[in-house]
Amino acid sequence: MDALVWALSAAAFLTAALSGIAGLGGGTILIGVLYAVGMAPVEALLITAYSRLFTGETSVKVDLVKQVIISGAAP
Repeated sequence: MDALVWALSAAAFLTAALSGIAGLGGGTILIGVLYAVGMAPVEALLITAYSRLFTGETSVKVDLVKQVIISGAAP
């Protein structure tokens, strides 16, 4: 794979980890990284917004599965 793809994947992972630990800031840092590699502002914002939508949806699904496992019945 291209080195830029690996670098951006690593940046996304690290900003997600920082966001998980601190509770905020991952998306803002990722936008800065995308700007730094030369991505247009509109593209960087769209990529970050899409990733937030995906991670938010995933978090909701994980919480629902936890509720089902703990309660033994679907909500």
